[in-house]
Amino acid sequence: MRVTVRKKNLGMMTHWWRRATKRGDEIPVEALKTRKPGKGEESHRVWEEAQAMFKEKVAARRPPVMIDRETGEVVSPED
Repeated sequence: MRVTVRKKNLGMMTHWWRRATKRGDEIPVEALKTRKPGKGEESHRVWEEAQAMFKEKVAARRPPVMIDRETGEVVSPED
């Protein structure tokens, strides 16, 4: 039997599965000939950098401003 599974496109990144099914045999993906050496470490570094940038951006967000529908005035959060 042959089963084809399509993964969501991850852009320029290749995701290597260690096993085809939950209980299937695991393979050492590091040993695959088509895998480019050093790419895993580079991808991890880029991911960590992107996460840090995202967290900085989120931390810098200003809190939302509430506006009264009827008056159009800014309402303080305590009201």
